[in-house]
Formats: sequence, structure tokens, C-alpha cells
Amino acid sequence: MCGLLRISRSGFYAWIMRKPGKRDQANQLLDVKIKSVFAAHHKRYGAPRITRALKKQNELCSQTPSFLPIRFKVRG
Repeated sequence: MCGLLRISRSGFYAWIMRKPGKRDQANQLLDVKIKSVFAAHHKRYGAPRITRALKKQNELCSQTPSFLPIRFKVRG
């Protein structure tokens, strides 16, 4: 597979073993908060309402991140 993608085998395994960065960790935490707000309101809140709810909780986010897990039906 590495030959097909034209990458080195050592580079591939280094990438696989790499820990998630700060942004990935923050996005995962934000996804959990978005999903909890969405579920708490019986899956009726859209991105604008979720964004407002998160801002009331002093969570900084734009409307785009609060829209993505719902739009693409990310389950968790």
C-alpha cells in the first residue's frame, strides 16, 4: 500500500503512531459538547442554537464546527 501511495513505510508507521495534536484534541472535546447539547434538546437544535448554547457555557466556537457533527451524522 505504501508503494501505491508513494510514501515510505517508516513514514507511514510514524504517522500512525503519532499522538493527536492540540487542535485535534480540542475538536474532539468540542464534538462531545456539541453532541451533548444536541441530545439534551431532543435532536431538534440546529447549528445556530447549538452555537448560542455553547457560548452561554463560555465555550468558544463558530457556527461551522457546531454544524459539522450534525450535518454529517457523526454518531458517538
